[in-house]
Amino acid sequence: MHHDHHDNLYCLLRGRKRLRLYAPSDAPRMRTHGRVRRVHPNGRINYAGDPTAADGRTAHDVLRWRLRRARRARRRAEVALEAAESEARRAAGGGRGVATKKAAVVAAEEALDCAAERCAELLLDAEARADACGGGRGRGRRRRGRRRGGRGAEGGGEEGGEEGGEEGGEEGGAPPPSFCDVPALPDGEAARRALLRGASELVCEVRGRDALHSVR
Repeated sequence: MHHDHHDNLYCLLRGRKRLRLYAPSDAPRMRTHGRVRRVHPNGRINYAGDPTAADGRTAHDVLRWRLRRARRARRRAEVALEAAESEARRAAGGGRGVATKKAAVVAAEEALDCAAERCAELLLDAEARADACGGGRGRGRRRRGRRRGGRGAEGGGEEGGEEGGEEGGEEGGAPPPSFCDVPALPDGEAARRALLRGASELVCEVRGRDALHSVR
């Protein structure tokens, strides 16, 4: 039993499969291998050591976006300074408006200094985060990318299937954090609720050529 991340479109080509779906809000009850740290309002689940925003962005993603924006601002400041200096040279040759043009140059230099400082701060932040992570973030994502098992809606478990289903987990490694430490669900509803600490379930059966769309 496991969950996928965010919106899902489940299509069954042939056969029949029964799915037991559980709400993301019940994630702390689901005995996942990972420790649930947060469930976003849209249903995205974060585990210890892998925080994201509700749309899946990590702090590293946000930092890269800010750095790209800061570099664009620095380039605009450079262009503005070049234009101000050119105007100041022309004004000096004509003898009119020299003071105004010089003031524009000073303002453009200050803007460029601020933009360059912002880029430097973000680069230092990026280096500090890289040192703190030590490469663990990439390894964790590669582990999760190799997970096996059926692709059910987020927060849902699966049973049955066209060929009896697949077993979740990894070959020769620890299971992904989104897999549950439950070998098989009991047949009785009361037993399942006791095992999953009161989590409410929704049973859904799909047949060949049916589709199940799970959204938040």
